[in-house]
Amino acid sequence: MKVQIFTFNPFQENTVVVYNEKKDAVIIDPGCLFKQEQAELSGFIEKNDLKVLAILNTHCHLDHIFGNYYCVEKYNVDLIIHKEDLFTLSMAERSAEMYGINEFVNSPEPNRFVEDNEIISFGDLTF
Repeated sequence: MKVQIFTFNPFQENTVVVYNEKKDAVIIDPGCLFKQEQAELSGFIEKNDLKVLAILNTHCHLDHIFGNYYCVEKYNVDLIIHKEDLFTLSMAERSAEMYGINEFVNSPEPNRFVEDNEIISFGDLTF
């Protein structure tokens, strides 16, 4: 398993791409807010010929979800969060307004929820 870390957005959040030799990949906490950050993330994925299998939010603070919409739309994959984070996700637009972040595009709704201590797998990647 390999890990690539990107530092994105005004909060300097870490976006993580986990991938393996089979080119299976999961994007964790896509914080890419600006077009150049989105291009950097997708450029890495394309350069390494990765197949994105899911988007996973460890939690739904604003800086961790900036890129949810972009990544879900670009890679046509599920967005996975913990059910307890639905409220935080629902407040993202208001939070962006409070911080004066005009570039924010609201996150899509999650397609799946992860449970406490659940082992989840995407292709040959297991978390």
